[in-house]
Amino acid sequence: MNGSGLFLQLLEKYRLRRPVPADVRARMVRDKRKTLRHILQQSGELSMGVRAALPLYRAIRGMGLAPTFRQGRIAASAMVAMVFCVLFAGLLTVSRPLIAPSHPDSGVVIFALGEVTRSGADGTTAPLKTRDFLEKGDRIKTGEDAAAIVQIGDTIMVRLQPRSELSVESLLSDPDLALSLRSGTVLARLQGLVKDRSFTVKAQTVTASVRGTAFSVTAGAPDIVAVAEGTVSVKHDKNGTGQLINADAAADGGDELVKRPITRTERLEIERVLRIPFMKDPMDAPQKEFEDLAALVQKNDAEIDATLNKPKAESIPGTLDEIRAKYGRIDVVYLYSGETVRGAIIGRGETIRLMVPGGYRSIPKASVRNTGVE
Repeated sequence: MNGSGLFLQLLEKYRLRRPVPADVRARMVRDKRKTLRHILQQSGELSMGVRAALPLYRAIRGMGLAPTFRQGRIAASAMVAMVFCVLFAGLLTVSRPLIAPSHPDSGVVIFALGEVTRSGADGTTAPLKTRDFLEKGDRIKTGEDAAAIVQIGDTIMVRLQPRSELSVESLLSDPDLALSLRSGTVLARLQGLVKDRSFTVKAQTVTASVRGTAFSVTAGAPDIVAVAEGTVSVKHDKNGTGQLINADAAADGGDELVKRPITRTERLEIERVLRIPFMKDPMDAPQKEFEDLAALVQKNDAEIDATLNKPKAESIPGTLDEIRAKYGRIDVVYLYSGETVRGAIIGRGETIRLMVPGGYRSIPKASVRNTGVE
């Protein structure tokens, strides 16, 4: 009888319950290559578990151990399961979803002050509170001296200013995130979106589309888009024209788009979202974290309101000596173009924001060769 036939008879005789006798095992070892090749070729005769156990069984026997074939099969199954778990964990690690799994596709309210209401797609209206979720079709409205901040995913923050109304056209569960501003002002901050996704805010005459920036949209006559960081693509919805608006610039959407420098007030208003950190996990954050965030928002608002109420000459230093006296240092920014800019760095991101004599300046990070302190 050949080795293959002998091996199959042994499997039937002992039913994998006890070790094969030494003399029979020696005969099997001599024919093991041919035997295993035959068994693997006859895939229909043996189960996948038995076929998977054979190589491991050979390896264990080669180390001088004498388990039963059934024990070897169990060990092989455990090893296959372990490999599968490792591969699955690796896939979870390298995958990059649009938003973190701990966040829903809806926005989470992380701050609400004053009279803020939410009207759902079903027509019901209720006060909007911290920890509430926003969903597609919701409409938010703020009263006098009221405000609301919504965090969407890990990288998008939207603040609705007093006397404003905003509709949620789509959220991150859709290909794009879109908001519609009916009245008032919305401030937005993005730290970046996954490729092939976009974020748009639409007013009556203009639509602002961005991927990573800080900007504001004001609905009025005319609609206004002001940009503090990054670049915003602004489209005039009536005549179809469009422009790219860079940092420290704005666009008025009357009969046509008119590009102009950003105003001091517009720049300071956008600071209301630039100074607020993103919450790591607003769904599960403790109440203390929301209370600390509310205190920070109100502190920053008080500082910005005080600055807006001061004359420009008092709030913005006019010389480097005044900047040094206010910030205790002079930062130096060296550009690849050879230019050197001196002032006080007040923000870092895709652009570096500086307080310079008489105003502000934003410099794209890619243009900066190095920075130092004098």
